[in-house]
Amino acid sequence: MLIAILGVVTVVGRASAYTDDFKHDAHISVIPELWGTHSLSIRSIENGLMSGTTECHEMSPVFIYTLIEDEKALGANAATVDMPYDGPDGYAECQPVDPAAYESTWVSAIHQVGLRVWFRQAWNTWAAYYGEPKFSYATSPSVPYEGAGGAADVLSGADTGSYLAKTYHFILDHASYFANGDIFTPASEADGAGIGPNPGCAAALCEFPSIPEFNRFLRDSLTVDREAFKQIGVDVFVGLFGTSCEYLDRLEPDTVTAMGIVSTDCYVPSAARLLRDLDTMHETYGSPVVLSEWGDIWDEAREPQTQDSVSQALEAVVKSPFVGGMGYWQGIGGPGGEGLIDYPTLQITSAGYSLQHWYAIAARSCDQPNDPLTVWAEATATALDGDPASWCRIGR
Repeated sequence: MLIAILGVVTVVGRASAYTDDFKHDAHISVIPELWGTHSLSIRSIENGLMSGTTECHEMSPVFIYTLIEDEKALGANAATVDMPYDGPDGYAECQPVDPAAYESTWVSAIHQVGLRVWFRQAWNTWAAYYGEPKFSYATSPSVPYEGAGGAADVLSGADTGSYLAKTYHFILDHASYFANGDIFTPASEADGAGIGPNPGCAAALCEFPSIPEFNRFLRDSLTVDREAFKQIGVDVFVGLFGTSCEYLDRLEPDTVTAMGIVSTDCYVPSAARLLRDLDTMHETYGSPVVLSEWGDIWDEAREPQTQDSVSQALEAVVKSPFVGGMGYWQGIGGPGGEGLIDYPTLQITSAGYSLQHWYAIAARSCDQPNDPLTVWAEATATALDGDPASWCRIGR
């Protein structure tokens, strides 16, 4: 089976019974960890804390660049920016100097070291960030998720005030941020903003009145934001919303089809439970899955617990053929101790080395000289006849 993600084709599936006979052959034993693994087209590291919460006390360009270099050294091919979409007037608790310039510093650093930028941003009034109140379709004043005219009204200019319209215009107004191969998530964890009717959020605190309207917003976000990138002439992947891995009745079939790939921000402490949840999501939606966010937020950097947890989770992901990518939460960690890189020293942690190990496996291919997979494929082809490229696919 072939899964195409962001223009990269990943070969997935199980080896045949014939090749199972060779699993413990001497040639194969030199790379036991590679058996059953597959490449991940997306190997991302989140910068939620450092990029998303520092608008009022900006990190220096040197610090940002060094951090992103560390993330590349860990094997990432993408890194996130998580700051608000808002301009300087959208912050109640502080007065940022220049949010657009600050985001540009992050974006430039990520692009300069050769990584993709994964944009995972939100409006401050979407979820009451930086002291701003939450505004929804039901508040006064209101900011609806979208208008009755949906995507058509945004594209015609009839709607300029909904979240759908504001995000569309953010793309058009900041074209310099984006490069071919980047990823853009219009609203991360959109279901977490509240879907009514739900006793967990009063009407004014639910961003969406119903599951059908939630799905309409997701589909219309894909429509208008893809059109925005078409207008500015940049090939950016739109989607990967990071929906729940627990509540699988929220995405409608038409939404899954429009997405192409379902992603989830899935926080469970057990690798076995994580694997089960991802497998259930894959079976339910019939779609490839990206684990857009997971991190060890439970062990508070205690070792070897954190290192072991990261290693076990990454192994489960890399050995799940239907998972096409992952985003680890996060580079520099918060109170959960999930960080891969120490603050302020910017030294890689034990957990970071665990992720580096599995991200390296997930990046392997037979076009890398002296890589163990390449060596094994060539040796096996010599001993058993056949094309090294074919044995490479089996070895994955």
